[in-house]
Amino acid sequence: EQHGAEQLPVQLRKIPGKGVCSVVPLQVVQGDSGETTLEMVGEIPNFHETVRKVEKGLSWAPPHLLQALFSFQAQIAKVGSMSFLWDNSETGEMSVFKAKHEACWKGAIEELTAHMMESMTDALLQAYTTEEAEKGHSMRPDEKDKYLRIVELGNKMLRDAVRDTIIRDIRTYADRMETYQRPVRPSDGEIDILETLDEENEGEEGEEKVLSRVPSHHSEASQPRMSRRGSVTGQDGRRTSVAPSQGSFKSSQSAEVKEGAERAPSVGGSQGEREEVPNMSRRSSSAMELLVQRGMSAATLVSTSDGLYENFFGEEEVLPKDLSFGVRSMSKPVFVIELKYHENGTLSVEPSPEEVEAVSVAVIHELVAASKTIVSFSVEVIGAKCSSPFLAPCEGADFEQVMADSISRVRTSVADNESGPTAVVKELAKFPFLVETQIDSYVEAWRESVHPIKETRAEIKRFVRAAEQVTRRIASDVVLRLYSISCLQTKTLLTEKAEMLKKIMLSNLADETREQSQAMVVSFEGILGKLKESPEDPEMLAQLQDYVKTCDTEIDELSNEISKAREKHDMLEEFEFDISKEDFSLYWQAYGKPREINAVRMAAIPRQEDDRLKFMQKLQELSQDFQKELQSIEADIAAFVTYKDLDQAEEYAGQVMILNQRLVEARETGEVVNNREKLFEFASTSFDEIESMTINFKPYADLWTISAEFTKKFPTWTDGPFTSLDADAIEANVTAWWKFAWKAEKTFEGKKEPQSVAVKLKQMLDDFKPHLPIISALRNPGMRERHWAKLSAEAGEPIV
Repeated sequence: EQHGAEQLPVQLRKIPGKGVCSVVPLQVVQGDSGETTLEMVGEIPNFHETVRKVEKGLSWAPPHLLQALFSFQAQIAKVGSMSFLWDNSETGEMSVFKAKHEACWKGAIEELTAHMMESMTDALLQAYTTEEAEKGHSMRPDEKDKYLRIVELGNKMLRDAVRDTIIRDIRTYADRMETYQRPVRPSDGEIDILETLDEENEGEEGEEKVLSRVPSHHSEASQPRMSRRGSVTGQDGRRTSVAPSQGSFKSSQSAEVKEGAERAPSVGGSQGEREEVPNMSRRSSSAMELLVQRGMSAATLVSTSDGLYENFFGEEEVLPKDLSFGVRSMSKPVFVIELKYHENGTLSVEPSPEEVEAVSVAVIHELVAASKTIVSFSVEVIGAKCSSPFLAPCEGADFEQVMADSISRVRTSVADNESGPTAVVKELAKFPFLVETQIDSYVEAWRESVHPIKETRAEIKRFVRAAEQVTRRIASDVVLRLYSISCLQTKTLLTEKAEMLKKIMLSNLADETREQSQAMVVSFEGILGKLKESPEDPEMLAQLQDYVKTCDTEIDELSNEISKAREKHDMLEEFEFDISKEDFSLYWQAYGKPREINAVRMAAIPRQEDDRLKFMQKLQELSQDFQKELQSIEADIAAFVTYKDLDQAEEYAGQVMILNQRLVEARETGEVVNNREKLFEFASTSFDEIESMTINFKPYADLWTISAEFTKKFPTWTDGPFTSLDADAIEANVTAWWKFAWKAEKTFEGKKEPQSVAVKLKQMLDDFKPHLPIISALRNPGMRERHWAKLSAEAGEPIV
């Protein structure tokens, strides 16, 4: 019942009134790999002699009962071959890991309760029936007491065996998990040994080598002293084991060093591409092999072109150049985790190290919890029932200490292995623009900011190159000791992301090129249309001739646009973008327009010269016709001197309107003739008579215009409906027209006919003036019915 390093002698203890039992302590010895319990109890000195003494001393134990006891021993011995925990021999997802461990303890408990205890029950029942047959009667309760004791003894044997097997499996599980943990950085004494080995190796090879020493920030002042079974306090305040025992690494490290050295050419990296990591020290591969041969602890090694580099416990992980081999432990990785890329541009590993740690520790807790459900061995048919309903093999302070130590070692190993996935994430963090960029918004902002074609090409190449570097650097499945990290999906997503940016940018560029080509074709068609246009007048001809001379600038600008479009097409072809036939045809259509324009332009020059001659002839004809028109206008104006019939005022007013319009048109025609004479470089003709005729005609025009208006309104004033009269408007017209008539009488002095018209108009207005007060009074808005009634009474006539 006592476990420890001190060997206890075999003792025979008397059970009062019943017999004796043997208490045989488990012997514990110290070995290279730690404490080991001897599995062969028979190795204890004088064991067999003691057993014979015990058998002779058990006077109460007949042979059939001893046979049952030996059957118990045979069954319980099988417990040692059971496995309550999985051996982590396969790499799988966390759920598979948990399921396999659960299947192990469930199978072991099933074997224990359904088979072993059943065989023990059969053995005890056989002994019981044999004894009853010898006695010839059913046993009394006091005779059954020894069967109750042997059931208790069987449970004690079962409990110890199950306890030892579970402890063995938990420790083995912790040892296995520790094999994935990196060693502690060597102490000062071990560093001296490493340097000595390097010097010896230099002497053997005859070559001069420079070995870096441990950086100053990893000296004793900054690195805690840690034993091979030491502990450190984590950020959460929990003290955890920091390193496995030396024996668990010895055999694997030599092979690992050799394997790493053999793969050095394939996993080497260029010095220019490697970033210096402060917590990394360099050793020659031969020195590391000598170190292993002399029994020292080797670090997990990674190879670069500069040599082998050591990764130590708790320090930042240094990844090899070639991740296709990864960083392997002595066993297969246990967990498959996935490097996840999220839409918001972040990276993570799933399940997280915290989840892995929780599951890794949970298998121990769940095994212990499952062990508490193991029922005790009982044979109720003969009343041999154990005092405790459950076997409870995992109780006691010593077991809790074993469990706590194993859990601490597992936590420490998982925590140390977290550096691997973190290092992979940091590798991808070297390309933040590829990882973090939101493609749609980024491309839209890029398009709006209008970048030169060279910058767009460089930006596309930057993303594509980054995706290619990620593909080369990160293997699809990266083995980093405890983990096999699946990176395929993230690599695929990042590659697709770079391809999407490339596709969108090139699509935008193709759209820009299409719009540019369309605009060029439209502009070129406009130039062609203008060059082919036939002038309708000399002014238009002058514009077209000027355009033929000056369209070079516009054509040159469009030619520059063609060069830019060509550059864009070259870039699209460079990235193997699928340009549509329509876009391709549109570009070449624009490309051929300058040549077509040049031909049309050359043909336009002689054609426009012919048009110039024609328009010069037409100008001469126009000038002649215009002179005749001026003479006609002048004659028509002279006729107004003879007009005197006021009754024909409306007819004369119509002629006035026509003559005024002819004068306006004459003025415009004169300007046209002068402008065209200037275009053709002719002497300018004077048309001052137009202005003179306009001034001379104005008094006649005003006279007959006012006279026509007076003759039209006067009947309405005198004979029209009184209620329709507007007193204010009538008074204003009478006043204005009378003033005009008075002035006209003076103006036409010496001209009998028009003067007589002015005099008559004035006289008629004078005659009408006395009616204005009556109209104004009766059309006053203040007139009411009583006023009209009073007027009617005074006039003797009804006024309505």
